[in-house]
Amino acid sequence: MLEKRSRSNDNEPSHSNIKRPKRAEVNFLPNFPQGKDPSSLEQLRQTIVEEVKKTEKNLPFIRKMMETTFPLRRQTIVMSCPPVNEIMDLWPALKIELELYAEFQRITNQNLPNTFYAEFDWHLPRLVTLFRQKASKTGKTADALAEILKIHDEQELHDIHTKRTTVLHTLPVYLREDVSGFFRTCTDESDEPELDGVAVALLSVVSDHDTSPVHYQPVKISVIIESDAVVSLPRIGDAFLDYSGEEAQRQISQTTMGIYVVRKCAGGRVEQEPPAAPNPAIILQPTYTQPCHYHAARL
Repeated sequence: MLEKRSRSNDNEPSHSNIKRPKRAEVNFLPNFPQGKDPSSLEQLRQTIVEEVKKTEKNLPFIRKMMETTFPLRRQTIVMSCPPVNEIMDLWPALKIELELYAEFQRITNQNLPNTFYAEFDWHLPRLVTLFRQKASKTGKTADALAEILKIHDEQELHDIHTKRTTVLHTLPVYLREDVSGFFRTCTDESDEPELDGVAVALLSVVSDHDTSPVHYQPVKISVIIESDAVVSLPRIGDAFLDYSGEEAQRQISQTTMGIYVVRKCAGGRVEQEPPAAPNPAIILQPTYTQPCHYHAARL
């Protein structure tokens, strides 16, 4: 009788736990540069850490060193999947907004701000029209949308940032999602709220006299991932954008917010579907599993 052989050698280590590349990860696990090894790249990493601590940072030097050490960074993330705060401690240059965008481009070969905002802004007019149509009706959702749109209309300045902020606040209301745990607020005079156990959130720091539920000019907005503030930005649109870049560093794949086209079907039913994009791009893509996780996904 022939004995059936195992497909794998019992003495070989299992690779089943190694993170697999996502569709957008062009440079998933690149090779080390010629003449470089983990030891030499580790020395460059320590040099980056010291440079970031300086008051006057040499940004071109940091960019060059981050480019050189990219394979070491990817190896650490792919093989070990460390927590976000550990990644940020090892590579503090990722807290620099431009460097975060550069890292996203290294991984996906996509210009994150250009692609994200081009796609987002393309949908803005239709989304605003959709929300106003819903707000003109009756019901809790319509009332909540009407309140946010009233605050929007009362703003003195109506630029693209105002529209983005309004849409990002009205979209979860329209989709009837509870994002109270995601959108968090504190004043600049008070202590920051307890963030232990918070997987992901946007913390808006506002002035004491700002009582509006929608903050168009916050003091700052911090991106919270795994209970730590990883970066702070001036606007909510930038915070969503940088959160997308952070997600390129981690396997946090749950998503709850999406940009949808809502259309009527036969029989009066209303269906929701992702909008047709003019080109393959970064958009907010939905699932409905954990109602406070956001990330950008490539079509």
